Amino acid sequence: MTADPPDVDAPMMDSLLTFDLRAELDELFYEPENLTESLEDDVNATTTVTPPTTTRRPATTTKPPPPNKWIIPLTFVVGPTEDEDDLENITKVWKNTTENLQNGTWYDIGNETKPAKTSKWAENVMHLIWMNDTEMVIPDLGKHKWVRYNVGARGLYRVAPQDRNAGETAESAAARAAALYESGAPAERALLLDDAFVLSRAGRLPASRAIAAATRLSTEKHWAPWRVVLSHVSWWRALLRLGASGPHLHELLQQLHPEELHTLDPAAAVPLNEDQLWLSGALLTAGVEWENPRVTKQAVQLFDAWYKDNQTIPDIYQEAAFTAGVRAHGAGAWRACWRALRASCAAPRPLHNHRALLAALASAKDDWLFYRFAFTALSAEAQRSREWRLWVTTLCTATCRWRGAAGTWRVLRAAPALPPPALLAAARCLHEPHDYYRFKDLFGEYRGAQIALDTIALNSAWVARADADLLRYFNAVHKH
Repeated sequence: MTADPPDVDAPMMDSLLTFDLRAELDELFYEPENLTESLEDDVNATTTVTPPTTTRRPATTTKPPPPNKWIIPLTFVVGPTEDEDDLENITKVWKNTTENLQNGTWYDIGNETKPAKTSKWAENVMHLIWMNDTEMVIPDLGKHKWVRYNVGARGLYRVAPQDRNAGETAESAAARAAALYESGAPAERALLLDDAFVLSRAGRLPASRAIAAATRLSTEKHWAPWRVVLSHVSWWRALLRLGASGPHLHELLQQLHPEELHTLDPAAAVPLNEDQLWLSGALLTAGVEWENPRVTKQAVQLFDAWYKDNQTIPDIYQEAAFTAGVRAHGAGAWRACWRALRASCAAPRPLHNHRALLAALASAKDDWLFYRFAFTALSAEAQRSREWRLWVTTLCTATCRWRGAAGTWRVLRAAPALPPPALLAAARCLHEPHDYYRFKDLFGEYRGAQIALDTIALNSAWVARADADLLRYFNAVHKH
């Protein structure tokens, strides 16, 4: 593994931290007993850059403030060491003075010489090193089977998943990665997934690393990893829908949901807490979007109960239920959603979730129904509405989701000056080089256009590379 700190200065770092978090970091990381220092270079280190010199802070009654430059607290935990026969016969100079501290071990350099057959880093202990440069060397990490960085997911840096070791089989690497994922806390699992997706978009990791990590979600029950992955994979699905890897990705997403969703029965014996309710609604919505047959059937049943029996749909399930109903039943369900939207807008208090109804109206398979809603949302009368920003942003989001870049351009050509959220929503599925210049000609002078243009440029650089890599990955998986 390698850790890449963000290139930020002190003011930006301070603005990222709340006062409470800064106090917690000071309390945790400025206690001398929590510090484990890097002593010297080593051939088994994870990087090859000379480490900066560090000095242990003396114990004082008043903790001084951080120095006026960015310093990142790099935390890690190591797994068991490799078999002794696999370790290189390296001689180090140590005076191995070990003290039982709160969560670390101190080492002092002395004059005694002995072979360094074992690592200096204790297992299942959180070690901390101050990182005040873009790269540094941490000795002896190459002797361990795995290393987990950013313990507790509190560090302001990204961590790239570990490469396969020399001579390691694909099965062994996959097993090691699975063990590392399953042993982490929910926040650590979520950050591990987020790092893989973000670093892939930035060109630092292959896209297949992120998808391979996401395949472990079929057994995930906590909301945090799901919250990270749902937005990433939906975005990738929209970008790669016409790519060579698109059908393989679509097939994977159809099977990604856990076997048992949280119950949708409001009269269940065990009520769901807030996090479980969010996860239940998010999984139902994602299952409809990814066209999972089992999940879609569940959502259609909710819609039928509302449409035929006038039963209330819980707010967290409305987007999934309305969308599934429109896509399954066509014009009749679409008109029912349109009537519900008009009645809700005219009522003193909203009767339904307007965003859910708008997303359903924009998801129609029938072109005539879709464009009827699209041109209504873009009309001059709609622009005078207080909710027009929500209408047009939901339209662009749903168009990218269900119709891709071609459908998005049909909407954009008829669109007036769009608000920044709508511009960004439309840009998320545009990735051809000519998309950038067409978008710039139409909306380049509008507020928020530059962020949308940057998104298109990033998409253009990423799609071709990711599509080829994912195709190789899926072909290799299918061979096994």
